[in-house]
Amino acid sequence: MHLPLGFYAVGSRVFMKFPLKMVKNVNLLRRYMDFVPKISNRKISNVQFDRITSGTGVNAVSALAVGEPSPQVVLYIHGGGFVFGSADAYKKFVSKITARLGIQAIIPDYALAPEHPFPAGFNDVLNSYVALLDQGYSGKDIALMGDSAGGNLLLAALAEMPKRDIPQPACAVAFAAQTDFTFQGTSLLNNRKSDCVLVSDRYLELREKYLGDADPRDPRASPLFADFRHAPPVQIQVAKREILYDDNVAMAEKLIADGVDVELIEYDHGFHGFQLLAGKEASADAALDRATQFIATHLNH
Repeated sequence: MHLPLGFYAVGSRVFMKFPLKMVKNVNLLRRYMDFVPKISNRKISNVQFDRITSGTGVNAVSALAVGEPSPQVVLYIHGGGFVFGSADAYKKFVSKITARLGIQAIIPDYALAPEHPFPAGFNDVLNSYVALLDQGYSGKDIALMGDSAGGNLLLAALAEMPKRDIPQPACAVAFAAQTDFTFQGTSLLNNRKSDCVLVSDRYLELREKYLGDADPRDPRASPLFADFRHAPPVQIQVAKREILYDDNVAMAEKLIADGVDVELIEYDHGFHGFQLLAGKEASADAALDRATQFIATHLNH
């Protein structure tokens, strides 16, 4: 049964925004933020999960429809503000991506701050991509996908690849990426009430936990300042009422200025991470359909 998006927006204020605002203990917040998606999502029945470890030592979860060969792959980078989130928490959602595309998806458990501050998570994401190349996938057979902090990490990795002569993927999709740790976007404050998930007041704390003394303009931390002149096509989805709205519009403008083929999709009634409601809410299904159609188009180009 599909319930209205407004119902989930109210639920997000209670079960996501309130804990994010009130809970200061990182380990407690991690356990809670892993628990919520695990109990609120159902996996696609014919998708099998396996625990894997890349050649670079990064643990991950693989999702693949039973009995289907997978010559192509999606590398999904989970969200969680750089301090929480896990492959296990996201695997049921990612099973919906696997089912739509009929290919394997890999969700790396990248290192989390504050125990492993920047650039540890960035390095894990880039190494997870290189591990797929080492397994025999070509860049044109890989799509990058992620949400929030995961969108940040995949975009930063995308810009880093040409610097290291790493073949680039076929395309990338980012749901509401956090792209600018200098906090230039006015939506960070203007949308602090309308955003039913994220808490703008905690972003300085988040920057301190993740970046420490690192430069917030480092393109590996804030992809808004990266060079994307060699990047593949990118789709960005963002809700107009979330605090990261300006981060995503500015990111799209930067990509376009660098000559990248960009599709920016703005939602009037969505909220941060609403795509994760796919299977339970019609507009989330439609958003995920657009993302997977974009990936399918470019993987098969």
